Amino acid sequence: MIITKTNCSLLFITSCWLLFVPQNLKLISLLFSICFSFVEFFFTGLVQNNKLNIDEFSIDNCYTTIPQFYANLIYMPILISINNIFPNLVFSIIFFPLNVWLCELIVGYYILTIFDLRIWHYTDDLSYFNGLITINYFWYWLFLGFFFNMALLLIQNLVLLLF
Repeated sequence: MIITKTNCSLLFITSCWLLFVPQNLKLISLLFSICFSFVEFFFTGLVQNNKLNIDEFSIDNCYTTIPQFYANLIYMPILISINNIFPNLVFSIIFFPLNVWLCELIVGYYILTIFDLRIWHYTDDLSYFNGLITINYFWYWLFLGFFFNMALLLIQNLVLLLF
């Protein structure tokens, strides 16, 4: 194996995740990362030019990538921890879009810097930070936040029973 900044970075981040993330949070992160991959896959086919386009949905327009899955897996414990800070479900849902944008910024710049790869690239009038986030998706992220929080409550309770 050739030692590069990319390999060292991946090894360091993966090692930190494996060593410091609790076992139950790893399982929850894996489950949500798989779910987010499916959401991303179908979302890209449904939303074109920042508009929901159910009539023109085509599986050919759907995509997600392995770097996006890895990014979700690594960031998910942070997303869940931030989400759990809020005192009630309403705040968790309302602040979910900020949590997503934070993920897009941190992970987006990391992947762009290390791999020279854009895993998110928004080009609308409300995109910021070199196209890494868009305010245009606020309602989508809010909607996702509702389902994320419902599923998180269910899965956290289920994992507590298993561990």
